[in-house]
Amino acid sequence: MLRGAVGLRLAYAVGICLVVGNIYVYGRITGALTEGGGALRLTCLDVGHGNCALVQSPNGKNILYDAGKRGQSDVGKNVIAPFLWHTGVSTIDAAVISHIDADHYNGLPSLIERFRVRKVLVNGQLFHSPDARGLLGFLADKDVPVEVVERGAELDGLGDVSVKVLNPPGNAGGLSHNDTSCVLMIEYGGRGVLLCGDIQEQGIEVLLDSGYDLKADVVQSPHHGGYISNVAKLYAAVRPQYILVSTDSTEDLSAQRPEGSLTLRTHEAGALFLKMNKQGINVRTFNDGEVVSD
Repeated sequence: MLRGAVGLRLAYAVGICLVVGNIYVYGRITGALTEGGGALRLTCLDVGHGNCALVQSPNGKNILYDAGKRGQSDVGKNVIAPFLWHTGVSTIDAAVISHIDADHYNGLPSLIERFRVRKVLVNGQLFHSPDARGLLGFLADKDVPVEVVERGAELDGLGDVSVKVLNPPGNAGGLSHNDTSCVLMIEYGGRGVLLCGDIQEQGIEVLLDSGYDLKADVVQSPHHGGYISNVAKLYAAVRPQYILVSTDSTEDLSAQRPEGSLTLRTHEAGALFLKMNKQGINVRTFNDGEVVSD
């Protein structure tokens, strides 16, 4: 019994150290990014094999795109929440779950326990997934509104920031769950960010055939930067300056990426912090504070 009590106290102490430590280390790099306004901010956290991106508009709204990782550790409690606390975020105006894979949403319940989440946006396939029933039941118990979005939807209340849903299409029945990922185009001050979720070959073709202008300065590489046979066609349409990869993989797929683009990986950078407006784009990495500007 004594051994169990000591173990519990040790686990509690380690947990406290993790949270406090994460708040401290994020403070080293984000201080400069939280000063002043007039810029769109995008933060991609290092969550291992998973995804979490925070979009912050100049008018103070917070959009979370995915919140999950592969494995059993609570990424919402141990990684995402400490970052949000440090940056002064108390409300998530919309949490977008790109698709039904747990490594994109399993940290969300812990965030809902700790922050006000005004609504959760999903694609329609989530309601037909046995794997997502627990999450949907949790959201219902917490009275968090859930809205289904598809191509053509736009998020409102973001001031001069435009956020459009480019995927999935309304008739997505023939697509895999990865290819029904919610793809967002975010635009501000003449700059664009494309968040791709886990779309693969079919999803890329659907996106290319959608008629949307896909040109963006920043793209989050689809499916954690893994091999996709036609991803070069997507990059040719987007013509990105920066390619962000949310992964813990060391696989070298640089041959798939266009010349002139800078690829930044969360597991190497620690986290990626971007500020952008019509004057340019500023990028900082957590591990070394490197500043890259256009």
